[in-house]
Amino acid sequence: MNHRIEEIILGISTGVLIGLFGCPVQAADPNSNAHVISPPAVVTGPPTMLFLIDPGVYAAVGSPYDMYYITGVYFYYYSNHWYRGPGYKGPWTHVEPHSLPPGLRDYKIQELHRYRESEFKAYEAQGLKYQGRKFIGSVGPVAPGRGPTVDPRMNGGMDRGRGPRR
Repeated sequence: MNHRIEEIILGISTGVLIGLFGCPVQAADPNSNAHVISPPAVVTGPPTMLFLIDPGVYAAVGSPYDMYYITGVYFYYYSNHWYRGPGYKGPWTHVEPHSLPPGLRDYKIQELHRYRESEFKAYEAQGLKYQGRKFIGSVGPVAPGRGPTVDPRMNGGMDRGRGPRR
C-alpha cells in the first residue's frame, strides 16, 4: 500500500514540475533517449514575416523569437532545438536538424540572424516603400492563394512567396 502512495505522490510531483517548466517531448529519433522541452507559447500576435533571399525562407521580425516559414510550415528555434508547426502559435513538434528544409538546414542560426537583421533594417528604413516580400503570420495553416506561394522551379520547390493578396 505504501508503494502505491509513493507512486501517486511521484506522479503528482512530476505533473507539477512539468506544469512549471514545460512539457517534455520525446525526441523525434526513436533510438534516442533524449528529451527536449517543448517551447512555450510566446507569440501573442501575428508576426510580420520578411523573405530572406539567400536562405530562401521567411523570418519573423520585430520579435525576439527565432521563427521562420518555408513551404507552408512554421519553424521555431528554441533552446538549441528546432520545432515545426502549422501556425505561429504551434502546436510545436520537435524536428531533428537533418530533417529541416535546406533553407534552414544549410545555415547556422547566427547566419540566419544576420540575414534577418539585415532585411529588418531595410524594412524599417523603407517603411511603406519596402519592396521585399512579406506577409503577416497566421495562427493555423494558410489557405491556398492567401499566403506565400511555392514555385516548384526554384530550389526544389523552396518557398518563393509573394505574400498574401489584399
